[in-house]
Amino acid sequence: MPAILKWYIDLVVKVGETFTSSEGNMTWLLTNIKNFYIVTAKGWVYAETAWEHIETLEANIKQAFAFMGVNNPKILRVEWTNAKDEATLESEIENIKNTLV
Repeated sequence: MPAILKWYIDLVVKVGETFTSSEGNMTWLLTNIKNFYIVTAKGWVYAETAWEHIETLEANIKQAFAFMGVNNPKILRVEWTNAKDEATLESEIENIKNTLV
């Protein structure tokens, strides 16, 4: 996980703001979020391949936000970023933007 992402997760996971704990019981406070998207860009294809088990970024993000009560994120990916031409990448990014609007 990139250090900046770890920093962000540490910043938003706060007792009393995103979860509470009482006598060992956790209560998640971000249960009103209807849409949660994880957008990733990678130089390789991991999803639905033999390499999927070594891709930990999406799993770590999902786990951190599930801890706060945010479940079932929609994952939007741009893969093979190092092997695609600029026009193809721009098209894929535009598709993601349209999904988010």
